Amino acid sequence: MFVAIAGHQRSGTTLLSQLCRGHPDMAITLELACLQGLDLPTTEYAIHILGRAARSQAPFVPLHFLKPRPSGPAATFNPRSALRREIVRWANLGFATSHLARLILSRDRPTSATAMETALRGAFPKARIVGDKWPDYIWQLDELTREPNVRCVVIYRDARDVASSTLERVRTVWGKRVWTRSINTAEKVADRWVYAMTVMERYASACHIIRYENLVLWPAETLTKLSEWLDVNPDGFPSQIVRASSMGKYRSGLTPEEMQTVIEIAGPTMERLGYEL
Repeated sequence: MFVAIAGHQRSGTTLLSQLCRGHPDMAITLELACLQGLDLPTTEYAIHILGRAARSQAPFVPLHFLKPRPSGPAATFNPRSALRREIVRWANLGFATSHLARLILSRDRPTSATAMETALRGAFPKARIVGDKWPDYIWQLDELTREPNVRCVVIYRDARDVASSTLERVRTVWGKRVWTRSINTAEKVADRWVYAMTVMERYASACHIIRYENLVLWPAETLTKLSEWLDVNPDGFPSQIVRASSMGKYRSGLTPEEMQTVIEIAGPTMERLGYEL
């Protein structure tokens, strides 16, 4: 089984991937984006993966020796220095190269979902379930839900918190990256969120859907449902890493004008999903 974790940016995909990668039966890469290259010619896929490795500022797999966390298996790493960014880049290039080597040796089509699952199993031989977290998989649900060995998990969050968190990132750590031009205003984030929710609802019957607020408020119940869907032991998730402190930050993170914009655009969808305005 290959698990694809998807959702709009700043909706909890990283937290969910930490919980899954912390489970002893699971191994989840962080934004390898391998499924984004499904059925590409092998050379184009190699360019895609190596490009991801060269550009990514987060490690595909946890680098515990750089930033250990009390939660152990769910450790993450936030590169803060030029040296650490270089370490991450070279670690990612090494993982990407070994991933490509396993794919080339595949008896199946090298860029099929089955071959990618096999390649990740080679990297994580003790894992019963492998997968990748990449928010933009939400735009591929039509394709991914038709893959027999791919299971899609989608997490969604209050549009106001998504807008607040996204704009804070755009104005700070994401800086002036070109791709942020599509999400650099409350209007753009709200429009994109509504579209993502429309896609999620369209394929809800073929995915496992998690509401972020339920995950942080009632982690045991939410993770039990996920464990039943994945057929794993619910006690394996490191639920102690879950915190509810990020809920409602939009109250201080958005200006009144930005709040009004988000409500005007996303309000009907939020109400349909059970959010109170």
